[in-house]
Amino acid sequence: MDNHEIAQIFRDLALILEFQGENPFKVNAYRNAHKIIDSLERPIEDLLREDVKLKGIGPIIKEKLKEILTTGELKKHKELVGSVPGSIISLLRELDLLPRILRKLHDELGVNDWESLRSAYFSGKLREIGIGASTIKKIESALKARGLI
Repeated sequence: MDNHEIAQIFRDLALILEFQGENPFKVNAYRNAHKIIDSLERPIEDLLREDVKLKGIGPIIKEKLKEILTTGELKKHKELVGSVPGSIISLLRELDLLPRILRKLHDELGVNDWESLRSAYFSGKLREIGIGASTIKKIESALKARGLI
């Protein structure tokens, strides 16, 4: 497993936990781990083996890295991905929106996949629930990119 693949696990953790309203400090720790690991020039496995200290990678993240490198997966990642519909995961990964905004769309307009996002966009209800113009523009761009409008 390369650094990018490992980093994506931490990105998923941050996205899903933020979507679920989890502790922002935990979300930021995973988000930072994603950025740090993804930007490394050397394999994280080598750095851990050499016990290189990486700013922003504390003992909890280090343990999760060891689990990933030993087993090829992270139990917590598997559990979290299983707790959210795959269509929500797709939206979290591909939309350039904060997960809390997607959560608002999900809770207030029933958005749970690309088609329901498209319906919400065309319904005019986005503004009614407080979604701003720049966010609506991002949604429009994402829908266009997928050929949905």
